[in-house]
Amino acid sequence: MANGLKQVKGAPGVFKMKTAQGVKTIKLVEWREDFVYDTIEIIAGAPVGPYDFFANIQGKNPIDTNIATPRRLTSGNEMILNQIGIHPLMDGVTSVSLAIDDYAFICERLLYEFRINGILMAQGPVHCFPSGMGAHGMDTVIGVVSNGLASTAAIPRLLVPQNIDANNDLRGTLTHNLAPWMTAAYVPGVFPVGGAFVRNILRGYMTSAVGKG
Repeated sequence: MANGLKQVKGAPGVFKMKTAQGVKTIKLVEWREDFVYDTIEIIAGAPVGPYDFFANIQGKNPIDTNIATPRRLTSGNEMILNQIGIHPLMDGVTSVSLAIDDYAFICERLLYEFRINGILMAQGPVHCFPSGMGAHGMDTVIGVVSNGLASTAAIPRLLVPQNIDANNDLRGTLTHNLAPWMTAAYVPGVFPVGGAFVRNILRGYMTSAVGKG
């Protein structure tokens, strides 16, 4: 199956799924599709990165992050992670849509890396990690409002899903690297136009010690 689940014969609602840690048994009544996310702010004129997702959660609201402990899932939660997305949001200063120069800078010049327990799981320019959700396209005033199609089916899946829980350290990082190899060396070290919020989204199957909702 496309989602990695294989039904167990003679056991309705019970599936097997291969993860990096081995074969996981999934009972659909105990699991749900869900998201873990965190948001950082890049301010215009400030040095770009490195910025860490899931690290600084103090003062953030549920719209900004849904973790309660830095770099950790909530105790009792377990997730089979199979998709990673980055979603540039509105201008972090003036609360308007993302200027095209800022959008291009985020997607093309920032390197995203995701690690579990210090082990590199994913790496690449931000445009390699479409969010698959949120507003999509251009507005009539200033610029871009999305990274990729507004479709979760458009998010590339991990070849091998990762099984994580509250004991695992999660680190998502945005870094701006200079480019001395270029003929005209690329040296700007500050964010170009207005600033932005950027959200890191982890999508997969989730189970909790206490049911959600």
